[in-house]
Amino acid sequence: MVILREHTWCIVALFAFTLVLQPAKGVLDGQLVRDGIWLTRHNVPGSVALVGPGDPEGFLHLGSKLADGTRQGPQKTIVDRIVAEGGNCMSVTAVRSFYQSVNDADGDVTQNPFINDNPWLGINANVLNQWYDWLQYMESKNITVFFTFYDDGAAPYGLPQADITLEEKAFVVAVVQKLQSLHNVVWVVTSEYEDVYQGKENYIEGLAALIRANDAHTHLIGVHQLDTSFKFKSSAVIELQLLHTNVRSPTTTVADAVAIAQNNGYAVIFTDSNQHFSGTHISAWPREAAVRRYSWAAMLGGTPGVLVSQMAVVTNDNGFQTTNKHLNDLQTQINFFEQVPLNGLKPMLHRTLGATLGVLADQGDSNVILWASNLFVGQPIAVKDLQVGMYTVQFFSSDTGQLVTTNTAQRVTGDAQFVSPVYMPELAVWLHRTSDLSTMTQENTPTTSTATTTTVARSSSTSSSSSSSTTSTSSTSTTSTVTTT
Repeated sequence: MVILREHTWCIVALFAFTLVLQPAKGVLDGQLVRDGIWLTRHNVPGSVALVGPGDPEGFLHLGSKLADGTRQGPQKTIVDRIVAEGGNCMSVTAVRSFYQSVNDADGDVTQNPFINDNPWLGINANVLNQWYDWLQYMESKNITVFFTFYDDGAAPYGLPQADITLEEKAFVVAVVQKLQSLHNVVWVVTSEYEDVYQGKENYIEGLAALIRANDAHTHLIGVHQLDTSFKFKSSAVIELQLLHTNVRSPTTTVADAVAIAQNNGYAVIFTDSNQHFSGTHISAWPREAAVRRYSWAAMLGGTPGVLVSQMAVVTNDNGFQTTNKHLNDLQTQINFFEQVPLNGLKPMLHRTLGATLGVLADQGDSNVILWASNLFVGQPIAVKDLQVGMYTVQFFSSDTGQLVTTNTAQRVTGDAQFVSPVYMPELAVWLHRTSDLSTMTQENTPTTSTATTTTVARSSSTSSSSSSSTTSTSSTSTTSTVTTT
């Protein structure tokens, strides 16, 4: 099975161990914790689907630098736009460059929290306080922050030696102890670790252990790297992997990611890079559609979320302008997946049929998610080997957020096809089995059902569960055809 043949681009993924560490006593309510291949929020019921802009990478360093080292920039404006239009996560970087940057670090020499941009002089407490203020503001808006200590190529304390210097320890500890009280933080040790730390995995392990030892709340810790072979599989503290494959074929990337998720038990978060929108097929889709379709394909591959790289929200990045539609699409995806009980679902590409590009299902098919990206009028979405039972069926447009919910419909053992009562070229279907299989007979259940149509609106809730809201736009009695073989 292949997914989405239309495009080429650069994809970053985050893989997570299926090892579930028992939450420590200090884990905060609402803090992200592992739940199988998915994520949940501690003591907050419901599924978690993280979808948001991965940029601006230099978020913490935007704006004019003032005499005390702080910034006068658009940080809260960026957050407010995400809140208004859509998204629930972001990526930020502490050290992008410094006064003696080497190894192709990004950003100008001021993009760091150090006194006089010099890491050996220590961290500027004013800057750290401002960062806390911004991240606390993001926490109040239910935006998860992937906090990266070092950008690719950034080695502020020199090329790694056998031991972490006292100055570097002081920097890491200061950041962790300042920000650890926020429940919305995920630690990322470094971006593209191979740029500086190739062959120095023990050094990265040491930094991660230092973070964990000084974090009373044991926030998740990850590392970003450039190939699909996770170098930290046996780590006791590194639970997440951010992966930038640079593969320009989404078919290869998504298929590989799904295989890893299935065979090795990883969860996967993709970050799609818009700089690779120069592919020969890009003219076929508007950029909103390209971002949206890859984002949905990634989550149908078994990901707990998506970060869209170079979606800079306010500032342009490589000529890419983030539209309201881009952000609206992020929220549409969040709303759909957070209503689904994700725990227990696994990607099942072997069950795709016809135009269907992805299948998520649990054992026994209590919940099954299907998705297709380019259906024609009347074309069904289909799944192989659906268990016998009575199912409620939701037809959902991944483009517009339109939702059609049916009453129960019969399903017998075998392949099943579903045709939406309302035409949706980009279609997700949620099948929820409501019957006891032992009481099911083919003779006593209908093969058609009525349906109501609604539109899923962006949630304005500020609860840490980020639950979606729905606004009814119309209600119709419609026949939904369910075909079995």
